[in-house]
Amino acid sequence: MATAALREAAVAVGAHQASPQSFALLSSAAGVGCTDYDLDVGEVTTQALGKLGESLAALGEAGEQAVWELAADEGFPLYQGVLVVVLQVICSNDERAPAAVRCYTALAALPAADSFGAIQHSLTHHAASSVPANPATNELLTALADLVRAAPVHRRPESVTRLVEAAGRALVAPGLDPVPAHGLLEALITQAGPPVWAEALKPLAVPLALSGDLAGSSGLTKGLQRVQQRALEFLVGLLERRGAEVFAPFALPGDEVDQGSVADLDSVAEATPAEGAARAAEVVVDPVLWLLQHVLVTSPDRADWRVAVVNVVCTVLEVAHKHEATAGTAPDATVASRLAPFMRRLLGCDRAGYRTLAAELAGGIVERREGVGVL
Repeated sequence: MATAALREAAVAVGAHQASPQSFALLSSAAGVGCTDYDLDVGEVTTQALGKLGESLAALGEAGEQAVWELAADEGFPLYQGVLVVVLQVICSNDERAPAAVRCYTALAALPAADSFGAIQHSLTHHAASSVPANPATNELLTALADLVRAAPVHRRPESVTRLVEAAGRALVAPGLDPVPAHGLLEALITQAGPPVWAEALKPLAVPLALSGDLAGSSGLTKGLQRVQQRALEFLVGLLERRGAEVFAPFALPGDEVDQGSVADLDSVAEATPAEGAARAAEVVVDPVLWLLQHVLVTSPDRADWRVAVVNVVCTVLEVAHKHEATAGTAPDATVASRLAPFMRRLLGCDRAGYRTLAAELAGGIVERREGVGVL
């Protein structure tokens, strides 16, 4: 019965009209965002998508059997057609997108979904890549966070990368509520191990530093200040909830780490060839230090921006100090002490903007020395 209802709903959205060539585009177009899957979905209605979503959500324990039966059709497997149709509608960027997102996440959440590599593959390489162009972005991000909590998608490095990229794009998209993107990042941090904590902090560097596309503004507008403040509030809350996991550095095998993305900028810059070879065997990853370093070096060289960035760094150091005081962290192992060598490098570098920023940061730390723990 469940299979019959699902088959009827799938045919109603035109899944039977998809082709193997359309499905092949799921792999060939991986990671490029919204893609034309060579399928006309102009006649697919929101109502038909709603019925498809309801049919998928109602499968329950019968989900695996029902989807496998759809996959057993002669010729092109019908479940593949459903996936192509739903993704094509999502990429059409119109009012049907929220209904298509619900279908998509219901399909990806089925017990059998992980057996269909293309479903999980497309989950992170296509739906995530559509952010932030889609009107259903926030619903999509919320659904992706739910899937991370329920399914092992985060265990695949390429999936983590795509999900983090999706959240990062949403965090700097004009007019988008950042809360769903924050939820996706925290889901990744909560469900996965240390390498993911380091990856999931990366998208916060742009809104905290107001760099990248955000740096093109002629001034530090109230809108930009809100973007930065919301990112800072999320980071502070995250650190307060999960400080023990993200404040302390940890070691990973060198072949598991993209050293340019998560390693300490200061230590990498100073590494000798012999030290570099040693680090290839084991890399010390310091997520919070990495984030602070990147906020400092990517922030625009403007007076208002420097004041804002100094506040960001000092606020993080204050949160870290609270955790470190409770945990009994040794003075030379605190985040502030680990950041100090990098500040000295900025003070001695050739770029006047870096020297000015480091000097202003030093002044900010002195002003807030009690909270930062620097006496």
